[in-house]
Amino acid sequence: SHGYERPFNTFNTGSWLVFSGVPVHIDNRIDPYMMEYSGVDHVRDKMNIASLADLDYIEGQYGCDAFILDMGVGYSYLLYEIETYAPDRYKVVYDNVVNSPYNESALRWVIIEPVS
Repeated sequence: SHGYERPFNTFNTGSWLVFSGVPVHIDNRIDPYMMEYSGVDHVRDKMNIASLADLDYIEGQYGCDAFILDMGVGYSYLLYEIETYAPDRYKVVYDNVVNSPYNESALRWVIIEPVS
C-alpha cells in the first residue's frame, strides 16, 4: 500500500486487496454494495473503468486517490486516453502483466493516480 485512503478498485481485485491490507472501494461480496442493502448503489455502472470518461465520473463521485485496475493484456484505450488527453490530470504509477503459474492466463494490473 502507498497509503491510499480512497482507492477505486475493480470488482475482481477487492478480496485480494483486503487480504493485503489495502482499503477497497468494492470487494467480491456484491450484496453490501447494492441499493437494496446499503441504500446507496455502488455497483451499477461503477464496477469497471474502460475510458477516460469513466475515470472522470468515478473520481468525481468518490474523490478517489488511486485507481487499482485489472485489465486484459495488450493495448488499452484508457491508458492511451490518459497519455494523450489527460496527462495533467492522471498518471500511471504501476503497469505490470502477471502470468499465472497454473495455466496460460495473464492479467494486467495498473494503478492510476490523480495529479494534484
